[in-house]
Amino acid sequence: MIEINLVEKKKTNASPYVLIGISIISALLIGIGFFLYQNYLDSKQESLMKVRTKNSIHLNEISQESEVIQKVNVLERHIEQLQGVIFPSAYVVQQAHSILPDQSSIEHYMFTITDGLRVSVKAESIDDTSKFAQAMRGFAFVEQADLVELEQIEDEYLAVFTFSINKDSLLKEAD
Repeated sequence: MIEINLVEKKKTNASPYVLIGISIISALLIGIGFFLYQNYLDSKQESLMKVRTKNSIHLNEISQESEVIQKVNVLERHIEQLQGVIFPSAYVVQQAHSILPDQSSIEHYMFTITDGLRVSVKAESIDDTSKFAQAMRGFAFVEQADLVELEQIEDEYLAVFTFSINKDSLLKEAD
């Protein structure tokens, strides 16, 4: 017997299966690619955060150094201003003591550049107080001398003088 198969064998079309397989493999490759890229980005972000932390520490140090430099500059300006305002009062006292007549003394002393020099001199005679005032007028930095008070205490005289001081002359002479 011979068998004849009249039903034609259908050929199965493999292209949809191949297409689905390729799509699944492509999706897996893309997923793996995204996963690997995400891991790369995470590690890159972590390293950048470390760099940022280090940079912020350095920035804080630089900021602190900058503040210190600014404070130093301000202090230097203040020192310069103070040097322009401070006057050599010790020099004035030394000069006043150097011209005191014998047996005379300075009882009280006050010096400011705005008010000048106020000196209380104790002397044995009125002539000694007068000699002191004349000698003080001889200094280039003394512009004016005024007798404020003259008082006799037992055998001595207490004279209070004010002297106007020329700031520029005083600074030149003291240097």
